[in-house]
Amino acid sequence: AEINTFRIPNVTAVANVFEGCSSLSVLSGFEIPSSCTDISGLFNGCYGLTSLSDFEFSDKITEATNWYPPYIENLNGITINSSAVKLKDATTLTSVKAMTINGEDMSDLFNGCTALEEVYVTIGNKVKSIARMFKNCKITKDMVIPTTITNVQEMYRDCKSLTHIHSNWDNKYTNGITSTGCYSGCTAITHIDDKNVIAYEGDIGIDYVPIEWGGNGFTKSNTSILRINLTSDNYNVCISTTTPNDGITSWGDGTADDSMEHTYS
Repeated sequence: AEINTFRIPNVTAVANVFEGCSSLSVLSGFEIPSSCTDISGLFNGCYGLTSLSDFEFSDKITEATNWYPPYIENLNGITINSSAVKLKDATTLTSVKAMTINGEDMSDLFNGCTALEEVYVTIGNKVKSIARMFKNCKITKDMVIPTTITNVQEMYRDCKSLTHIHSNWDNKYTNGITSTGCYSGCTAITHIDDKNVIAYEGDIGIDYVPIEWGGNGFTKSNTSILRINLTSDNYNVCISTTTPNDGITSWGDGTADDSMEHTYS
């Protein structure tokens, strides 16, 4: 089923308007009134609706629980001006194009969108927090973080497909930045600012991301390199039994931790 034109007067709620429209597959010409404050369950049960285009969510929206279609795959031309409108845990979402966000707190916007690979988002000047924005997503590239942002905590945490990143830690942020764990768990990083940072077999790109941003923080000034000859399988190496490790050891086999002991299998 298709809906090509659908107008609603200046109401304060459109919650559950399309609930149960399981055959609806195309929706165009629908505008959410600027007076609306509640869009909760807007597309609840719209199992055939997999794409949404040209929507604008006003800054008056305060309630938006489970607003998106359960099997949403593609978003195009979406503008979000409210901190309440999120796509958290939209596990079927794969592509987002021409999206603009302007809510002050856009934390968790795509958190848990485990199939999301393609994202083109413009971040407005009103946005302050994008913490956990892409946590657990499937994207391969990060973005240049605007200098007006104040919180990117765990922004890309556990993005296991992320290979190309920018040195966002070198930016000068207008009001400071909270960056704890921004790239934590991003074990596939190979390029920083389009430069291949993998120098040897077993090298991992997250070694070269600062600790404050979720990396291992290796630099020329604080890194020692040891060569170990492995004479057998399950070879155990102990660097020290008395001195605690106050940093990170990258063991050259793709693992890194704060231990002083490691077994090569």
